[in-house]
Amino acid sequence: MAEDIIEKIRVYELIDPQKLIDNEGIIKQIFFKQIKVTNGDDLKIHSFKISPLSGWISYSNNAKLFQTDQVNPFPQLITAKKIIDIAETFFRAVSDSYRKNEVFKKLKLPSVFPDDPKLISTTPVFQSKIRAVDHWLCQFEFLLRPSIHEQKSRVIGTFIDVRVSLQGDIIGINSQWRPLSGKTIETERKKIADNNSSNNKNLTIVYLVGDENVPNSFVSPFYFSHEGENAKFIPASDFSLSLGIGQIPNDKGTTLVPLIDGGSGNYKFSWAAWEPDKIYEKGEGIKSMGSDVTINIPTGVFNVVLQARDLKTNAITQTESMVFSTGKISGCMNPKAVNFNPLANFEDGSCVFQQKTV
Repeated sequence: MAEDIIEKIRVYELIDPQKLIDNEGIIKQIFFKQIKVTNGDDLKIHSFKISPLSGWISYSNNAKLFQTDQVNPFPQLITAKKIIDIAETFFRAVSDSYRKNEVFKKLKLPSVFPDDPKLISTTPVFQSKIRAVDHWLCQFEFLLRPSIHEQKSRVIGTFIDVRVSLQGDIIGINSQWRPLSGKTIETERKKIADNNSSNNKNLTIVYLVGDENVPNSFVSPFYFSHEGENAKFIPASDFSLSLGIGQIPNDKGTTLVPLIDGGSGNYKFSWAAWEPDKIYEKGEGIKSMGSDVTINIPTGVFNVVLQARDLKTNAITQTESMVFSTGKISGCMNPKAVNFNPLANFEDGSCVFQQKTV
């Protein structure tokens, strides 16, 4: 029975960020209550924002962040241990307040922060103008369980920064985390071929979340391999997508192809591109390049964005690449040849090698 369960792996659904936007007022009110911001305070100095794309939350106290006048570069007003306690107490208090809020209960909204963030580091942050400590920074990451039989795994691409003043006040939050909806999908765990990564000896499970501009719906599992300086993410479920952009030179420019792994195999692609010099010099914007599997671009330098959606699972991923499109340059591509052409991208069979003399 346990062997059957271990063949499954969990995918976690994220809450729709629009639900956070629709309830920004109550989220902000509870948030401000925990950091002791009152209606009598000048709210202009308290910057609070929820990203409409990702649901990430940011807050800063502009009157205190990087505004210290301390001349002692290492003030002993507060210890690192106390800083950690302040940050962790803040998480618990905020989560408890959201759970008890009647609006959140009625709408079945989760807390905006996870209950058990894991501390990564605590470091003093210096203000460069006077070379003194301005505040402390605590960074937290998150863990999710791939199955009931496995330990929790790291969620890569998410973290929360908590900035605490030298007096012990929360003066900054950068939360690159969107709450989970509460729905967990048990799906088939993809098997990995033996030749993928050192016979799978160094593989671990991690979860990946895309950047702010990717409309993610899920936190999906991947096999993670780290060998020397090379890191590789291999999809571990049909909800897990790995995406790159391949380049094939042609007579007029370059053919771009998606390099996609994972998912169900049934994808929809969306391409966009822009020329950096024309955006800055001529004000030209990003151009849609259609939804064909492959596209052609002329010679030049382009930023290319490719988005892929799995039509079965609705999982989405996105990648961006700088493309130097030169067109087909024929020549000898063997560096051992006397007529080696380092600019060639198409082997024409013209290589000439120096004859050995006896």
